[in-house]
Amino acid sequence: MPVDLDRIALERVETWGPVFAARGCRLALGVEHAGHALAVPGAVEQILDNLLSNALRVSGPGSVVLLDRRLPRPTRRGHREPRPQYAELHVIDEGPGMTPEQRERAFDRFWRAPGSTEGGSGLGLSLVQRLAVAGGGHVVLEEAARGGIDAVVRLLAVPSRGGAGPAPGRGEALRQWPTLRTVPVPRLRSRPHSGARP
Repeated sequence: MPVDLDRIALERVETWGPVFAARGCRLALGVEHAGHALAVPGAVEQILDNLLSNALRVSGPGSVVLLDRRLPRPTRRGHREPRPQYAELHVIDEGPGMTPEQRERAFDRFWRAPGSTEGGSGLGLSLVQRLAVAGGGHVVLEEAARGGIDAVVRLLAVPSRGGAGPAPGRGEALRQWPTLRTVPVPRLRSRPHSGARP
């Protein structure tokens, strides 16, 4: 069913922002918009919770994690029908990153990165992939510009009825999270970051 990716992204930043701040990190929301996409109810929230947990685990004090939203334009293959359009969610960290081989294996069940010391069963990314695929999408791990990980969630976009107009708040450079809002958040151990992800 169609879900509002922009609303969900904002909610996750509001939920996770204080957790990042407590660890000396910052969680920011990009200025672009992704609109609506097809997903299993509740799946996008679970996907982002797993990816943000991973990003926090590898983020040192003073680092920034960006939750970005994008809606790339569809491409055509000659005279054929255009390819399906995917809306994208990006969780970009400034951690140590992973090798191409590790990024490929990261979605295997029970696999954990070498040297990983913090909690985790190795099922997080496997679950993320299954949730995305259930809605017709997929997830890939790419190398971020600053050497960390760019976790890209691609979901089938749902065209807006009134055209692809910008959502409210487009002029903001970054959306700040409310620091006084009390929200339930996953328990995270207060340990120095280990530089590895589950």
